Amino acid sequence: MRLTKVCEECGVEFAIPKHRTHTARACSRKCLGKIQSRERKGKFGVGEDNPMWIDGRSPIYYRKFLQGPCEQCGSTKNLLIHHRDHDRTNSKP
Repeated sequence: MRLTKVCEECGVEFAIPKHRTHTARACSRKCLGKIQSRERKGKFGVGEDNPMWIDGRSPIYYRKFLQGPCEQCGSTKNLLIHHRDHDRTNSKP
């Protein structure tokens, strides 16, 4: 047996299986994305609103310092930049 619910975003009625009566909120991923975006607004921001904000530099800034493979294992996958002096407040190149 299929039940129907009304989409919280666009108001369209959509069919759902019985086991999803308590969890279904939207008629599509697009509508669900809009709902979640509204709910998360201000929690995961860009720039100074982002909890990872330091001084205006983004992780893309540091990609130019990735030169060749890992110094320890030689891998070229999943490379990361770390602070040479282990001081996370020191962001000098």
